[in-house]
Order: sequence, then C-alpha cells, then structure tokens
Amino acid sequence: MVNHQRKNRAVYRNMPIPGDEGAMKTTWFTHPEPMDSITADSLLSQYAARQVTAKKTLAFDPKFWTVSALLPESRHEPRPSKQFQNRIWS
Repeated sequence: MVNHQRKNRAVYRNMPIPGDEGAMKTTWFTHPEPMDSITADSLLSQYAARQVTAKKTLAFDPKFWTVSALLPESRHEPRPSKQFQNRIWS
C-alpha cells in the first residue's frame, strides 16, 4: 500500500475496501456430534463439492472425528418461507 493510501484508509475507516464489496464474514462451524471415519469423509467431500473450507480433527475418543467448516455468516436471520402460509389461517 502506498503512503497516501494509508492516510486515506485512516480517514475513511468505515468505507469498504475496493474489490471487497461482496465479502461476507466467515466463522468456523463445528458439527456437535463426533462421527466415524466414513461419515466424516463423506461430509468433507460434500463440503469440497460446494467449495467450502473444511477440516477433520480427531475427537476425544480416538475412534471418532469432528468436522469443522468455514461458513459465511449473515447479518440477518433467514426469512421463513411463506409458500405454505395462507392469510386465512392467521
């Protein structure tokens, strides 16, 4: 970064970085239940198909694995589907 860009960055801290408009905050999600090796590998392959960073770590019991994935985090909760709701029912 050039020196004048650093000065501008200090002045405009809350402005988005160019080229970084679509970036979402990501956090690690760990599956709560330990799983066997076959299940963990199939889950890792599903995450890899969706191009999500995932890792497999050995659980407390050496027979089982825990799987963690780096997933995007939204600022808002997802809206419930209104597909099966009718105004008459409310």
